[in-house]
Parts: sequence; structure tokens; C-alpha cells
Amino acid sequence: MSASLAVICNQHGTDTDETTSRLLEGITSQGVRTSLFSTQDVITNIDELEQFSGFVFEAESSQSLDKIIDAFNGASALKNKAGLWRDKLAAGFSHSAHSAAVSLRAMIDFSFFCNSQNMIWLSSGIESMEAEHIANKVTSSVGNAPILDNVMYQAYRHGQYLARVARQWQPDC
Repeated sequence: MSASLAVICNQHGTDTDETTSRLLEGITSQGVRTSLFSTQDVITNIDELEQFSGFVFEAESSQSLDKIIDAFNGASALKNKAGLWRDKLAAGFSHSAHSAAVSLRAMIDFSFFCNSQNMIWLSSGIESMEAEHIANKVTSSVGNAPILDNVMYQAYRHGQYLARVARQWQPDC
């Protein structure tokens, strides 16, 4: 079984925003299979989630956070008791640095939630990306904004980082 990540959002399909799309592009650019699930998909297709190496949870707002956690908890209670989520990778992503308080709360809540599910919580990897840019003296920009402040760029790089970890965690068999 090869590495794969399920991205779980409050909504998807025609409602998929650019940040989520860039995250998905970053994951697939590293050769890792990914699928997008809405909270309703989680409830109706919980068995399909077993095949993934890990999950990436959206932290758009406190309401979407609560819906995702409630949907995942409700649909997977028996699977968690059976230990099926043990050692699955887990991470979160946010749409904007402007909502830092919401994002911070969401990431803390997601990390506690994932710990209760016996998953392995991954940090954002942004620190290593910043260190790489500083070490290489990269001062690139997109428009007038430094590239590290560009949300779309960070979403893409975050997807790449998560995919690399997933590949290391579950190499192709």
C-alpha cells in the first residue's frame, strides 16, 4: 500500500477554495495519493478512510472545526475502539494567517482530538521552510508580499511537507 492522505474539510466539490486546492496540489506533486472528503463524506464513507496513511483536517473556522470533529468522532467511534486510527498521521491547515486566534485554537483542538484517537500529530513544517529560505538567503516575493507570507505558497509547501512525511511513514510496498 502506498502513501496517501485524506483531506477532510467542512465542504468540498464546487465549494473547494484556492487554499485547499493548493494544499492538494502540493501533496500530489510529491507522488502521494490524496482525496478530499467533506464532513458528510466522512459520515457516509468512514470505511474508505481506513486505507489512508493519514488525515489533514481543515481549520477554517471554529464552526467548521466543531463539525469536522463531531462528524469524525461520531462516524468512527467503533473504529477508534478497535485501534484502526492508531499510528495514522494527522495534521491541520488553515486558510489565512489573519485568523490566527481561530487557527491556533483549531490546531490545539485538532492535536488533542488526534491524540485521543491515537494518531500522530504533525507540526506545520513551516519552521523548516523558513529555515531553508534563511539559509539560502531567498528573498523571493509574490506581488508585493514576501513569499513566506503568501498563503497559497504556504498551502502548497505544507502539502509537499505532509506528503514527504507520509512517504517516509509508509513507503511503497
